[in-house]
Amino acid sequence: MFYYETEAIVLSSFPLAEADKVVTFLTPNYGVLRGVANGARNVKSRFSGTLEPFSSVNVTFSHRERELVRIEKAELKKSYFHLVSKPLLLPYFAFIADTLISFIPQGVNEETTYRMVKACLETASSLNLPNAQSVPNEMKLLTLYFGIWMLKLSGYLPNWKYCGGCKKRFDEDYHLRIFINNFNAFCASCRRAEKASTSLNKEHLEIFRLALKLDPQNFIKNIEGNFLKEASYLHGVIEHLLHSVKEGIE
Repeated sequence: MFYYETEAIVLSSFPLAEADKVVTFLTPNYGVLRGVANGARNVKSRFSGTLEPFSSVNVTFSHRERELVRIEKAELKKSYFHLVSKPLLLPYFAFIADTLISFIPQGVNEETTYRMVKACLETASSLNLPNAQSVPNEMKLLTLYFGIWMLKLSGYLPNWKYCGGCKKRFDEDYHLRIFINNFNAFCASCRRAEKASTSLNKEHLEIFRLALKLDPQNFIKNIEGNFLKEASYLHGVIEHLLHSVKEGIE
């Protein structure tokens, strides 16, 4: 049996038998892992308060060449339960967790993804979201940022430099409208042949550029001041692309 220690972000958990839990968590060095925490549901469990969704923990686990690892110990570093437990915000955090679980396999180095998710959580924590009476724009923009980066890191973000049909270089000023289909970008001349109907303009492409250049907090500030309407449209486009990837994976 081998023992490992790592940072982790809890993504989900559900009951197993009478006292245990199955926990799914993201790690920087081992990808997304699923493990059993024995006795985690007991009143005096050593895991008490550490395995809630989006808790940041130091975890020790053992592995015996099978899918489920065994969680030996978990030390809470920071809890985001005050955000995740809010009904208005829960669907957005569930979207983040489900995307990570679908996209990230076990046993791979995902340090960049881990840092990105951690930055998103820190940004959410700084936005004073718990008192919101409606879904704040900041939360929508945060999930947009996350979605763009997930497409980038998984290799599905379209190439905006060349048309996927005729291979001609796009105008660097993006004066022409760009259309996307099947994770490729097309010019107006090629859109019909490729059945590309989703269109992006230069403002949408600027949002992509800002997301890949800035941290999530500064991204939100820039978009709120300049591209809020365009970001709302792009949010639906990104969700559709991510859903298409997930269908292909499953």
